[in-house]
This record gives sequence, structure tokens and C-alpha cells, in this order.
Amino acid sequence: MRVVRGAELAAASGHGAWKLDGKMIDAPVVLKAQLLLEKAKQCRLNVDAIMEDVTRNLMRQGSETKGISIPLPEEDPEDDE
Repeated sequence: MRVVRGAELAAASGHGAWKLDGKMIDAPVVLKAQLLLEKAKQCRLNVDAIMEDVTRNLMRQGSETKGISIPLPEEDPEDDE
């Protein structure tokens, strides 16, 4: 769940790869997590409610405390001139 939510946060800030608990997360890892969530839904698990809890916890505690690290955009050196 944190992988999928972290991917949403990363995509919103324009990043395709990011870190979760110190490990790089990229598109193949996200796809695998998304497929796993789909299987959980097929098993009638309330994935949406759990995702809401994950999102609330990330927002309340800050993503860094949950091990999610999304790189900041690099500054353009030409902007300083």
C-alpha cells in the first residue's frame, strides 16, 4: 500500500523513481504492488479503506517518517543568473 501511495505522491511531483525505507522504487515495483492490490480486491478485502488509512497516516506523520523519500527537483543553474 505504501508503494502505491508513494508512487502517486512521486508522480504528482514529477518523479518516476523514489525511495521507500532506503530502497529504490521504480515502475516495475509499482506495477507489481498495483497487481497485488487488485488481487486483494478480488478477495474482497477493503483495499480502499486501508489506502485511506495509509494516506491519512502519511499526511499526519509526514512521508519522511514513513520511510518515503521523493527527490526534490534539481535547481536550474541558469535561474541564478
